[in-house]
Amino acid sequence: MSPNPRRCLIFDFDGVLVDSEPLHFESWQQAFDQLMGIRIEGNHHLLVGLTQEEIYRLWAGSQITSLTDDLRQALLDLKKQTFLTLAAELQPMPGSIDLLRRAQAGG
Repeated sequence: MSPNPRRCLIFDFDGVLVDSEPLHFESWQQAFDQLMGIRIEGNHHLLVGLTQEEIYRLWAGSQITSLTDDLRQALLDLKKQTFLTLAAELQPMPGSIDLLRRAQAGG
């Protein structure tokens, strides 16, 4: 065994310690609704593992060919803006701050 073993913590895929997935879903809902009048049924679980292109396809479905590069960028920009507004009140997941402090103290 190495005299200096590597120690690490692995968090969510994007490395955050907040429950942001529902807000991402709602942000996409609002962007597609505002720009295309499209809302879908479901929840944030629909987004797990999807690429951006697959997200466009999820909402636009058969209208995917009508998504010009400019519309795709407008959807993405509005989604980001909406997410940042919704995320302003997010709090760390319970216990995460204590976990980080213990990990830091433990080296």
